[in-house]
Amino acid sequence: MPYDTRTPGTTETVRLDRPGWAIHAPGVIAQLNVTWPTDRGPGMRSSALDSDLLDDALERAGITELATITVDTERLDPAVGAGLRAPSNDQDAFELEVPALDAHAQVVLMADEAGGLSWHFPVDAPAWGERDSVLRGGGGESVLFRIPRGVAPAPDQPGETAQRSLIRRLGKKVLKVVLLPLVDPLLEVGSRYLAGAWERKNRDYRVRPVSVQDYGTSEVADLDGDGWRRMGEGKALLLVHGTFSSSHASFGGLPRELVVELQSRYDGRILAFDHFTLSETPLENARTFLERMPGDVRLQVDILCHSRGGLVARSLGQRPNPLQLENDRVQVDRLVMAGVPNAGTILTDRDHLVELLNRTTMILDLFPTGVVGDVLDAVLTVVKVVGGGAVEALTGLQAMRPGGAFLQRLNGDGVAGTYYAIAADYEPVDSGLRWLVSAGADAVMDRVFQDRANDLVVPERGVWDASAPGFPVEESRLLRLPADRGVLHTTIFGSPEVADRLQRWLHP
Repeated sequence: MPYDTRTPGTTETVRLDRPGWAIHAPGVIAQLNVTWPTDRGPGMRSSALDSDLLDDALERAGITELATITVDTERLDPAVGAGLRAPSNDQDAFELEVPALDAHAQVVLMADEAGGLSWHFPVDAPAWGERDSVLRGGGGESVLFRIPRGVAPAPDQPGETAQRSLIRRLGKKVLKVVLLPLVDPLLEVGSRYLAGAWERKNRDYRVRPVSVQDYGTSEVADLDGDGWRRMGEGKALLLVHGTFSSSHASFGGLPRELVVELQSRYDGRILAFDHFTLSETPLENARTFLERMPGDVRLQVDILCHSRGGLVARSLGQRPNPLQLENDRVQVDRLVMAGVPNAGTILTDRDHLVELLNRTTMILDLFPTGVVGDVLDAVLTVVKVVGGGAVEALTGLQAMRPGGAFLQRLNGDGVAGTYYAIAADYEPVDSGLRWLVSAGADAVMDRVFQDRANDLVVPERGVWDASAPGFPVEESRLLRLPADRGVLHTTIFGSPEVADRLQRWLHP
């Protein structure tokens, strides 16, 4: 049976019914419900964080659930517990302690009262300090988490958005504690090599044709020699996806009528490049694209790219090439960059990488149906790498770090054709989205970006104004989506204004 107890609102530590598990929630009066995996029968769901999509993704990733804790807060006393701060957003916090386990790391996935999802990694401070040494007194090591204790506001209209993915809103805080293997049993590699091994197995390189019938699915054969030569018979359109994603996930949200028109304009010559985004740099991606091309093929392309894919496109097409990539076989004419971090994004800095995971997890429901699981698999892979302390192995993400070595080189001499840019500033204006991306989460992002306009992932200005040749992008080739449009990083291609601009800009 699930275990029920209460936090008293004092500084007293509440021990749960498993050795080494405890909650220290100063100033919080709340009902706690703890479900251990052994408490559930077949088909039972214990919380808002139990769903087929999440359960299946955790199983694929080799991640094991340890416990699910529901915190139903009745009252907060701001005068009690001052000084406990959550590392992710510096809010007042409560603490959760769990036993340390050899060769494993623990991570907490939290759904707040409004449905916002966030990852929480152990803090570095010794558990409990001098307040309570009872649990550590037996010599066993423990792991400490600090969780924001504030109650997130409920959505304006709780029932208006259909749930199809990770969570159901309960109006309670839900903590799922999971166990990460430091040596992945599925891939037989440690955290340092996990991202590359996972991408080779699950997201290998491919160049594929794109048509109206298949642009939203991965079920299409790679380009063969004849297909490559067909792409070289005239101007082609190349699609390059962004972080955590794939071509069918990034571009599956394009309106069908736009794809019909583009297929006609380019005489069927549309191709997409699927590539590693976690473990290899955009330069390595571009080099692999050239290696996949048959030696007798030459391409003249326009490129439509999203997010990090723009850095791949620029690496491929810049003349002269500051990255010293030898390329005399691909000529880029028009480069349309949607949400591209040309000036970088601080979310890929090791101090803010958890916020990148949080934002991506939170907006999974806004990816096209059918690809949520694919993106979630990539997110869980990064969670395992971060949990294993191997952030430096995520070279594909580190390439987007502002001021980093890669961007300094990329933003040297050279341009990749004529630049067009689409950039968005996001604020939670629609109540149907607010439960996914709460005002509190948006405020955290605004602080991370120092109150500069952003789409929750990339600074808006950095898309069209970087310290490099070709920037700032001229106003006639720039679409800036203001905050009142409610467009964020992953929903750019669903905007009617974007579809209209692509109609005008993409033409052989």
